[in-house]
Amino acid sequence: MSLQDLQKKVEHLEDKAKRMAPLLDDEKDPFAYLAIEEDWTKEQVNKIFELVEEVEGSPKKMNLPEFERRIRAILPGTNYQMAKATVLTFQDQGKYPEAVKHLKKGKMNI
Repeated sequence: MSLQDLQKKVEHLEDKAKRMAPLLDDEKDPFAYLAIEEDWTKEQVNKIFELVEEVEGSPKKMNLPEFERRIRAILPGTNYQMAKATVLTFQDQGKYPEAVKHLKKGKMNI
């Protein structure tokens, strides 16, 4: 396959993904919807899951500022609002209840 063919294929797949994003049910899987809308990589998504699982497993080991710092490290250029949006998606799904509860206690306004 030539470089030009690869470029066309990539353009086609990117366009297809953009057209499919509105079809996602943001209520059924708000995290997947957020990840698609924000164009996160698979690596970023995996790191977010690892981070939230870390908080879920040992909530007292991570405070809110540390969580926010680590979200910003995974998603450069983001802020507190993205950390909050990420946690809200898990709250909406009923996933990682201990992490959500802990971050709320840490004064995350959700």
